[in-house]
Amino acid sequence: MEIVERIRQLCSQNNISIAALERQLNFGNGTIGRWNTASPTIERLGKVADYFGSVSTTSQAGKKRKLWTICISAVCAEHRARASIPGTWNWQSIQSCSCEGKVVPVMRQIRTKAELYQEADKLRLQLALPPFCKSEQAYARILEQPQIQVAFLSFQTPGLRGMCSPGQNGQEDIILLSNQLNSRERGFYAVHEWLHLCWHRSLGKSPFLCGEYRFPKQDSFLEWQANEGAAEIVMPWQQVLEFVQDTNPDLGNRNALIQLRLQLADQFGVSDRMASVRLESLRYEIACVMKGQPLHSIEPISAREQERRGIQVSSLEEKAQSLFAEELEYRRRLRNIDVF
Repeated sequence: MEIVERIRQLCSQNNISIAALERQLNFGNGTIGRWNTASPTIERLGKVADYFGSVSTTSQAGKKRKLWTICISAVCAEHRARASIPGTWNWQSIQSCSCEGKVVPVMRQIRTKAELYQEADKLRLQLALPPFCKSEQAYARILEQPQIQVAFLSFQTPGLRGMCSPGQNGQEDIILLSNQLNSRERGFYAVHEWLHLCWHRSLGKSPFLCGEYRFPKQDSFLEWQANEGAAEIVMPWQQVLEFVQDTNPDLGNRNALIQLRLQLADQFGVSDRMASVRLESLRYEIACVMKGQPLHSIEPISAREQERRGIQVSSLEEKAQSLFAEELEYRRRLRNIDVF
């Protein structure tokens, strides 16, 4: 849900039009509507928050957070972060997490990829996902989860795809996603944030930020858990291996490897990039199945564990890149041949 739509709902609940609200707050006509595409200033968001904070009531006062409050806090935090010294972040803008009333596994004790996938599979069952499904179904299941609200915002921070804030004392959990995400991307990022809520709420690391690169003060281990866990829920590793096994691509044919990635993306309803990352993260397991090793005997191993054991394998993506480089080199040599 966009922040503008949420403000529209609050206006309806309080018998005031958006135009009247803009006049009440001395905003120009159409100011709030433009927040769908342009991030509002902290001052104007603060005025909206103050207005509804003074007139809004709830039958569950103290038990349920207003979604608009979290949306406004999130955008304010983002503004402050971009305006602050590089490498810092305002971590007090959104409420810190609490595990009160919640049952969560001790994820700090989950150290291996196999153990992580087992925990992710339990939550996949909780979402009641069928054995084979598209990522959009996972997104729909997140929306159905009790005590969770999902909203979309126009993030201005480069690479920021989502964030979440666990509720306190019976309050709702909040997941905020970038409104730039398409239907093939939002499933993964929604699950990623949901896993933070399920697994990490008791660790005092809130708010959790998800993006294309690391943000200040992020815990790389927790992000690894959320990334690998979300990938396992959206694209279960054994199903990916079965797909590769059935496709049986020619490892010496770059086009065949590219086609495999595109077909895998279609199979699970994810973006091409997400399919590429999943193939990369399962490089060892895919190498095993391509050598004919039975699926039931393959142990999921993280990149760090592979390095510790001295295991070196090339991913299908690396093979495709290598073939492309060889092709470019071949063409370069052809151009350098003297023609008599």
